[in-house]
Amino acid sequence: MDQLPVRRWEWRTFAGAFDELTPLMPAAYEIAHETYVLGAAAHANVKIRGNAVDVKTLLDTRHGLELWQQSLQCAFPLCHRAVREIYAALEVHPPESLFLPEYNQCDFLTDLVCCTDGVRIVGMNKVRRHAIVEGCIVERSAACVAGQTIQSAAVESADPDGLRRVLTELRLDRFENVNYPEFLKRQLGVRSAAPAVSTVEGAHHDARLRNDSRCHA
Repeated sequence: MDQLPVRRWEWRTFAGAFDELTPLMPAAYEIAHETYVLGAAAHANVKIRGNAVDVKTLLDTRHGLELWQQSLQCAFPLCHRAVREIYAALEVHPPESLFLPEYNQCDFLTDLVCCTDGVRIVGMNKVRRHAIVEGCIVERSAACVAGQTIQSAAVESADPDGLRRVLTELRLDRFENVNYPEFLKRQLGVRSAAPAVSTVEGAHHDARLRNDSRCHA
């Protein structure tokens, strides 16, 4: 049986500034470019980073937190099975015919995603820093979307109680928890349906991590 990846409770928000986090952040930072693929009715987090597609599935929501688990990670070029799994996560029908034996990043975005109703793509440049606070990963980031810079803060942990304690300690619990796909859809004026998440127990049997070798098997 495949080993399931670790589930992680996550909380994220967006605001004008998070000065209270500045003393916690190290000098080291990371710059990344990501492309989010948004399905109007979907609550999965589908993004392209580097030369790979990463899909996270929302398993549960509890006490204002969200439980996420990686359900697909596959490098380009994508096989047909990987394409269909991404479309399933986006909750849209895949094309009836896939004409190429494999899809590189350009072909996937231009020939498939951009031609699919109900799917939008958003490119984003991020600068982010991470710190560990009481066993939780705390992130402060700035992202540029369509020429607009936005500030974001996030806390992640496998322990929801510890995560809530850190939120209270850092006074972040006064903000709304909004994940990146939901935030971007709000910016685009796309109305999302209420999340119909799986139970944690049911998702334990459904979610599987698939690596490149399995995609091309």
